[in-house]
Amino acid sequence: MSYDVVEAQTFWDCVMALRHDDSYKADLLESLIELRRQPFHNPKLQTHEVGRALNGKKIFSSDVGGRRSDRRLVWQVFNRTLVVLLYGTHAVQERAKRMRIAFDPDERVVTIYEKAPDTGEERTYQRHRAEVGKLFMAWTDEELAGFGFKPPTIEVLRRLNTDDELLALEDHLDGETFERAYNLLAYGDPAGQVAALPVVEEADAPEVTAEDREIERQLEDPRAGAWFTRTEPEFLADVLDRPIEDWMVFLHPDQRAIVSRHYDGPARVRGAAGTGKTVVGLHRAAWLAEGNREAGREQPVLFTTFIKSLPPVFESLYLRMPGTRAGEVEFVHIDRLARQVCAEAGDHVVTAPRDINAAFYAAVKRTVRPGTPLARAGFSHQYLRDEITTVVKGRGITSRDVYLELTRTGRRAPMNRAQREQVWDLMLAWDDEMARRGTRDFVDVVVRARDHARRRPSPRYSAAIVDEAQDLTLVGLQLVRALVNGPSGVDVPNGLLLLGDGAQRIYAGGFKLRQAGVEVRGRTTVLRVNYRNTAEIIDTALAVAGDGEVDDLAEQFRRGEELARVDRRGAKPLLVRAADLDAQLDEVVRQARELTRTDRIGPGDLAVLVPTNWMVDRVIRRLQSGGFGAQKLEQYDGRPNDQVKVGTYHRGKGLEFKAVFLPGMSKGVFPRPPEDGQSPEEAAEARELAISTLFVAMTRARDLLVVLYDGEPSEVLAPRLGLFEQVVV
Repeated sequence: MSYDVVEAQTFWDCVMALRHDDSYKADLLESLIELRRQPFHNPKLQTHEVGRALNGKKIFSSDVGGRRSDRRLVWQVFNRTLVVLLYGTHAVQERAKRMRIAFDPDERVVTIYEKAPDTGEERTYQRHRAEVGKLFMAWTDEELAGFGFKPPTIEVLRRLNTDDELLALEDHLDGETFERAYNLLAYGDPAGQVAALPVVEEADAPEVTAEDREIERQLEDPRAGAWFTRTEPEFLADVLDRPIEDWMVFLHPDQRAIVSRHYDGPARVRGAAGTGKTVVGLHRAAWLAEGNREAGREQPVLFTTFIKSLPPVFESLYLRMPGTRAGEVEFVHIDRLARQVCAEAGDHVVTAPRDINAAFYAAVKRTVRPGTPLARAGFSHQYLRDEITTVVKGRGITSRDVYLELTRTGRRAPMNRAQREQVWDLMLAWDDEMARRGTRDFVDVVVRARDHARRRPSPRYSAAIVDEAQDLTLVGLQLVRALVNGPSGVDVPNGLLLLGDGAQRIYAGGFKLRQAGVEVRGRTTVLRVNYRNTAEIIDTALAVAGDGEVDDLAEQFRRGEELARVDRRGAKPLLVRAADLDAQLDEVVRQARELTRTDRIGPGDLAVLVPTNWMVDRVIRRLQSGGFGAQKLEQYDGRPNDQVKVGTYHRGKGLEFKAVFLPGMSKGVFPRPPEDGQSPEEAAEARELAISTLFVAMTRARDLLVVLYDGEPSEVLAPRLGLFEQVVV
């Protein structure tokens, strides 16, 4: 009978520290497989006992790469479950003797405790975090001194967490000292020689105790054992079968280093669809919150986004993670945050959507008269409104002259000086009409909140994480930055983390980070692996979206240049031709019944996304008549349920589902035809945004994507039909 193998955070710390050593990667994977198959009396592993942990349990060591290698896996066994603690040279065997594994009944989490070699202080590894001094924790100060290191050097080595930090010291240590430190880390010996291991006998499996069975049971619990991982493919297959909400907080081991990375200023994590930006942000928030708790800081961590339906989802997902506590991270979208900041300053602003809209159209009637520059240019009312809210007010422009000379990042349709002059007049007229009605626009509140935040006597938050940062306005980002930095305005370490992907921008406008006073050079991480989608889904989505140019805050690139590696394979996306929209929805119901016949997928794992709001209610009625519960995405709060999720492409942003249905992808329906008199440049920009929202909708599908249409397929699908499995109903 095989064993189950789980890896502790300490193991992944070791792997990350040795990630530059490619020669052992294949051997490491093979050893993990052999551990599962036959950990004892296996000639490929040469497993032997090396001592006992702090709680008296036996510690075992297995060869990685056979006797020719100096690499070891160090582990303990609990009934039929092996917990891999460490990986490295034989020196890690000594470190394991200072560790113990126990179940914390208060936190309901299986925890690894490690005693510092010199102080005796016990540290925990509940969180994916960097422990101070972990790089050289296999040796005591006395041992380091015996290797020839002087006390000041030992103090420096004690602070190191990663091999990169050691390499950065090469120019600051004398050559001999650096070489000894490097050799000690790489070979377990300061002279660079691999120390010979004593000849030992093969170990036998230890007797199983009641405590072993209890630890094993807790490791299998999705909450108590969630800070441990299982080697693929078995573990990944298990996660894929769980409710989609469990998948949405699954942190792949390769992403762990980002969660606990130290940044001395604003930082950014970007990556293509499916690379796990949000889950990295959620785990980072947990790591920051725990740091606040340990340091006694009272300010919470802020987790914000532009999309108002996402914060409740993110909060529910966050609280599914073990050890998290309500209130330590505040989840709020940017407009609500702005209203809160204004209210705290005694500035109670009214935002009445109906009055805002009426004021805008009254201003248009007053300003954009026939024969004027904007009327002759053929700009739509929506384009003019976006120009004011995202370019002028969204960037905090208060001077007509500045706007006249401004580079309008993210806007394709050019505007000459006369047209910009009239945009400014339109903005003033709109402000006047809103004042008459006793309301302000939402972006006005963000601007006022930013100014209030800059006058606050102290920071409101200890740190902030901005998800989907590419959709935020410049003043929105300035607001967040001011709430973290406080009155000094100086960026604090680990204070601001931006998550996003310009290829998924679904709102008009855009800006460069430097325009907001944010510098992330040297502090940007690009995620290169798509963990969500199958290769078939992401390849089809990329082909449909095309290789257009992307404005991504501080960078420009083509969509096809930011490809991520995809390891999962699956079925081709399905393209269904039906007689009309009713027939499309009948097919959605039929396929939903088929998908939910097994335990692997439930109704709550399905989503129907549509291009327009009017279709949402129609889809919900058809699902309900077909026997399914249905829930609008704006009502979904991230907790598992048995309701099929229904919403627009925009509402689907930031979410994911096992299967996604996209009805209404007919020619003339999507993308919407240009309006009468609309300029070609504006029509092209609107089309780009529409295709970007479709790309977002398609990539919400993890395992299965079904696209439906009647008549002829959308013009964006027509050239890519060969990528779909096509059926007619």
